[in-house]
Amino acid sequence: MLASLIAVIVTLVSFSGMGPIRPASSAMLWLLAINFIMIGILAYYVGRDFFALSNRSDDHHAPMKRGSLGRRFAGLFSFAVVAPAILVTLFLGTSLNRSIESWFSERIENIVEGSADIARSNLQAIADDLRLDVGIMAIDLNAAAVGYETEPDVFSRFLYEQATYREFTGAFLVDDMGNILVATDQASRRSFVEPPPEMYDDANNGDVSVSLDNERSEFRALFKLEGYENAYIYTARPIDPQLLNSLMRSEQTMSDYRAAEEASRKLQVIFILGFIQITALILLFFIRFGLHAASQISWPISNLANAADDVRKGKLDTRVPMPRHQNEVSELTAAFNAMTAQLSQQRDTIDAAHKEALARSQFIEAVLEGVSAGVVRVDERMKVVLLNPSAYQMFPVLGERAGSLSLTSSLPQFAELAEQAIEEQNKKEKTLVLEQNGVERFLLVRAVPILEDDPGCVLTFDDTTRLITAQRQTAWRDVARRIAHEIRNPLTPIQLSTERIRKRYRHLIDEEDAVFDRCTDTIFRQVADIGRMVEEFSSFARMPKPDVRAFDFVDAVKNAVFGSRLSLPDIEIELSKDQESIVIWGDERLIGQCLTNLIKNAGEAVQRRGETDDSDWKRQIEVKVRTKNDHVLLEIEDTGPGFPEDNRNQFLEPYFTTREQGVGLGLAIVNRIVQDHGGHLTLLNREDGEIGARVALRLPVSGPSEEVVSSWSLSEERV
Repeated sequence: MLASLIAVIVTLVSFSGMGPIRPASSAMLWLLAINFIMIGILAYYVGRDFFALSNRSDDHHAPMKRGSLGRRFAGLFSFAVVAPAILVTLFLGTSLNRSIESWFSERIENIVEGSADIARSNLQAIADDLRLDVGIMAIDLNAAAVGYETEPDVFSRFLYEQATYREFTGAFLVDDMGNILVATDQASRRSFVEPPPEMYDDANNGDVSVSLDNERSEFRALFKLEGYENAYIYTARPIDPQLLNSLMRSEQTMSDYRAAEEASRKLQVIFILGFIQITALILLFFIRFGLHAASQISWPISNLANAADDVRKGKLDTRVPMPRHQNEVSELTAAFNAMTAQLSQQRDTIDAAHKEALARSQFIEAVLEGVSAGVVRVDERMKVVLLNPSAYQMFPVLGERAGSLSLTSSLPQFAELAEQAIEEQNKKEKTLVLEQNGVERFLLVRAVPILEDDPGCVLTFDDTTRLITAQRQTAWRDVARRIAHEIRNPLTPIQLSTERIRKRYRHLIDEEDAVFDRCTDTIFRQVADIGRMVEEFSSFARMPKPDVRAFDFVDAVKNAVFGSRLSLPDIEIELSKDQESIVIWGDERLIGQCLTNLIKNAGEAVQRRGETDDSDWKRQIEVKVRTKNDHVLLEIEDTGPGFPEDNRNQFLEPYFTTREQGVGLGLAIVNRIVQDHGGHLTLLNREDGEIGARVALRLPVSGPSEEVVSSWSLSEERV
């Protein structure tokens, strides 16, 4: 600050003209630049102190906007000093500008420019007269062009008379190279000055080129003669030296006036910059003084404000140092420290309770995430409020509009059970059978009402389809095993007894009596049919465990189609696929058995329709193979009578058949094999709307999951 003060004092001395530096010199500009640099450095330190009021009292806290009180003190001090300084600066600056502008007023500028214009106009009049005389003289010379060639002496005298008559100091005929062709006299020839190139340019354009020679105080003129070949009239006329000096003085006066006017503007800028520096120095000085005074007043209050902000941010262990003096601030500090100690104790209690609640919540969330059962919470209006991932996987529709989805519209059976639980304020449990995409699903649903401020109901449901199916399969296999055992035992004695009867008594019966043979043949045939039924029962009862390996599903389909084409020659079997090879994991033998049975059933359905339908229709089976996501899809469409709409899913149950000679185990075995591979078997109608059935088989490419493999143990032990 002291260096800046010294620099400004030196500048003021230079303004007064008493120092070695002149006010409007370049050195003054350098001095002003140095002043600005020093004042800028001073402003940096003052600004640093100014914004330091925003910082906390220790280095461990981040700066915050709590220095407004100190800054306000500094601002008031600064304004009280700067406002008068600005007014004085405006007054002095206005007075200086008015004084300088009075020296360079428009009236004085007009007088200076007017005197120069008069001198220039006089010279311009002489130049115009010279142009007129040269033009007239050129007319006379063009008329005497013949004499230039025939009588040179007479022409030279004629040229002299023309020049003398028009008061020219000399006249010449020159060519475009500056060579003298004709001169008025020898004296003129000796004083000849070659015309400059620019005069030739104007003369060639048809103008009288006139130039002023300040050294000889004369005008020179050059004009091209049309009556001559490569000839110009070149003359000189003297002017009054005083007139020329007057013009020179006027021009010099005008130039000096312009320079003085420019210097005055520069001086104005220098004075303004000087006033700005003085004002800035005063402002910075009093801001620094105000900051020092403000820090003594606002620092204790700022400490309390910073501590309060720490408390707001959750730092309840904050304490404010007690002031050395006992006053209102010390009482406020003691009360603040007592308050933060109490808040810290209460927060510890709340944190402990919050951690316990958070642990319980995390435990519940982990349970909901891990359980296979679906969990859904609804309010009293049946709006879905919460659901776990298992519920979303079972019913993706529940996650489409979380918070606004109505359970009544999406799952009305669930909503009915929830409404009953809420109405009766009692737990409800029910097994529901839902059909999705042609597949039946068994769900054990429990509804528990919530008796709180926000009433509602919690629904938990387990997909028991696989369990129920396994139980059914186990029961049916037990029945099949018992039936096979009970029937197989008497079959052999019946067959042996019939053979002995035929062998022993056939020769005693007349050859023409065919009743005996028909009866024995009937017994043999029925025993064979019953034997085949027993074999089917045994196959269903002792279904083997899948031997999971990688194999090409497309090859398995091709083999099944090839065998079916041989066994069903009257039916057209078409195969379409989107890939030439699809490798999946499973039991190739069991999958091949499924494919063969499905195509065989489709062929038998087409044949049954052909027995009753005499119309013109195409006997055809279409086998389509494609992949979708991580699954392989197989569709078999036939032109048979199709599946009924009502009891379609019962075709997958054991011992259900619509054929007279059927046992009802074919689709049941296929469905069991598909389920053991983690797939789905769906019975549908044809996509084109024509008469016929469509069987859709869906298998995972990666093979059966761990859950599916574990379900194998739910059924009876396999071979």
